[in-house]
Amino acid sequence: MNSIANTRRTDQASAAHQNVNQIRSSALTMSIADSVATRPQPPLLQNFPALDALRGLLAVYVVAGHARWLLWTGHANWITEPHSLLGNGIAFASAGLRFGHEAVMVFFALSGFFIHMRMAKNPNNKFNISQYSVRRIRRIIPPYLFALLLTVVLDTIGRHSFPTLYLGKTSDPLLNKLFLVKTYNARSVIPALTFVPSAMGEDFGSNGPLWSIGYEMIYYSLYPLWLYVRRASGVLAYIVIPVTLLATSELIPFSYCEAVLTKYPIWIAGAGLAELAMNQPRRLKLILFAATLLPLAIGILTNLIPIIHVCVGVSIVATFASLPAHLSKRRISQLFEHIGIRSYSLYACHFPVLVLISAWLVETRGVRPFNGFAALFGAAISTCLGLIFFELFERQFLSRDVTLPSIDKPAPQHA
Repeated sequence: MNSIANTRRTDQASAAHQNVNQIRSSALTMSIADSVATRPQPPLLQNFPALDALRGLLAVYVVAGHARWLLWTGHANWITEPHSLLGNGIAFASAGLRFGHEAVMVFFALSGFFIHMRMAKNPNNKFNISQYSVRRIRRIIPPYLFALLLTVVLDTIGRHSFPTLYLGKTSDPLLNKLFLVKTYNARSVIPALTFVPSAMGEDFGSNGPLWSIGYEMIYYSLYPLWLYVRRASGVLAYIVIPVTLLATSELIPFSYCEAVLTKYPIWIAGAGLAELAMNQPRRLKLILFAATLLPLAIGILTNLIPIIHVCVGVSIVATFASLPAHLSKRRISQLFEHIGIRSYSLYACHFPVLVLISAWLVETRGVRPFNGFAALFGAAISTCLGLIFFELFERQFLSRDVTLPSIDKPAPQHA
């Protein structure tokens, strides 16, 4: 009997010990699972404050380039006279501001990224074309119409008081040629009022840069159709359509349509980057860069500018999207982010301001200034006015769910 009792006690003790081990094992398993669940996952390509800062940087770059062109005598005249070493250094360095057109190509990639971001983040959500259209119209059209009105007001003042530049009668033949197509007639006014400025080869007054906003409006209009194709086939959306557009663009008789369609692949590439940013880990940026090297090399060797623009635009956007988050907390980054959120008003309104200043200088001095102080002053004035125009007008048409960060306060993530 004692032996049986001892055996039972031994079995009970063994079972209890086994239960304790099972509990410990279960607790350890749960602890590991919790650790894995709470462990920081690889960050995605979605540093949105950095992308807003990129918009600000691009806008300032474009403004500075236009100020250099309109408010400085130019390199050809500069080298005709001796200057200090510092002056020559600044003059030669300013040649880096000549790539404003390429900066606009990066804007197109950014536009595709931000427009497609909502659907890329939630690809199974129903796309409401009515809500999309209302958001785009409310966001784009009122500031655009304000820019047209501002252009008319400033050009009226300039044409009356300082007509030489506006009439294309300066001592610079290239400047004269460009201003002869900055007019107010049916070929400039009708396209501008139908939201395709410069479509017939003449600018709406002095505001030539509005051409890119017309391209954007076309791309916004095409997005619902492109999204339908994307949901049916990624190959069609990201390969067949861009390649077809680039291959057949020269067959289109209307040069404006050709220009719009050859730049559309840049916008589509930005949309594709949005899908990578929403769904793939950061390490894919290396794959992305590698994937752009070959077409970039082909584009350079064959002089296919649209391919180069696609690769450069996507690479720059990807670089800024994958920057470490702590860099966005630096004051310089927050400053450009602040400007970036206001970049639409700045871009749409800066050129007539610069033209008016340039017309005044040409009228009173006969030529554009040799030193760069006028260009710096013009860039600063037009930038400040662009930010003021945003506060007075564009801000009123932002969506209610959009919050504007201050320079001292980090921006919230985009919805």
